[in-house]
Amino acid sequence: MKPALAILPLLALLVPAPAQAAPVSPVKALKAQFMKGRGVRFTEFVTLSIKSAPGSTYMRAHGAVAFGRHGSVASKNSATYKITLDFRNPVETIRIGETCYTRGGRDERRPLPSTGKSWLKRYDCHSSEPYSGQVLDVTDPDVLALLLRTTNHSRNTYRGKLSVLRLAKVSPGVEAVFDMRPEDGTVSYVLSLGKGRLPEHLTTTWQARSPVGPFVFTVDTEYSGWGSSVRISAPPASHVTTIPKKALPA
Repeated sequence: MKPALAILPLLALLVPAPAQAAPVSPVKALKAQFMKGRGVRFTEFVTLSIKSAPGSTYMRAHGAVAFGRHGSVASKNSATYKITLDFRNPVETIRIGETCYTRGGRDERRPLPSTGKSWLKRYDCHSSEPYSGQVLDVTDPDVLALLLRTTNHSRNTYRGKLSVLRLAKVSPGVEAVFDMRPEDGTVSYVLSLGKGRLPEHLTTTWQARSPVGPFVFTVDTEYSGWGSSVRISAPPASHVTTIPKKALPA
């Protein structure tokens, strides 16, 4: 019996190893998060650099995105902007569908009427607007899929450059989100995936020209709490004044 026992280890080598499961598709992982009452939270920093001078953070924000069965249905954030040496004038934004509510800060293009109401209701709202600086909305499966296709990647890090025109084909209206449009029409990005192959960190960079010279915008967004409870509602109607659609600038 000993010779027969001796060949058992050799036979074990001939048995194929169990097949390893393929990595989860990030787009499928994202869509699995789409449940009513669930969402993701984010923090955001926007840095401006001019010429060779070091950049300084001029905006920081935190907020959340709420999901429904088919994707993002609402979002909110609170942003503060750097004026001289301090962060002042917090601006809060709530998006419900394609309607935005904003309070705080100052928008010279759309001054708040003297109504005593703190929230301003607007209809010219893009789904990615409540990310105060981030122009690539990776909670949108079409945008995420585009980033994964237009890229070089190593493990869970994806790097690429995307034209605004190409982005607008899957995210119509996104061009209006830019405070200053990219000079060459492109945005560079680095996307890192975390647990469950879900977005964890996104950095976008683009250059824009201003009267004082070229600026480089860098936006860092961190995502956390995927699948956590997120419920977002519109402000009380008694606190809201509305800009009529016909009054919006062309």
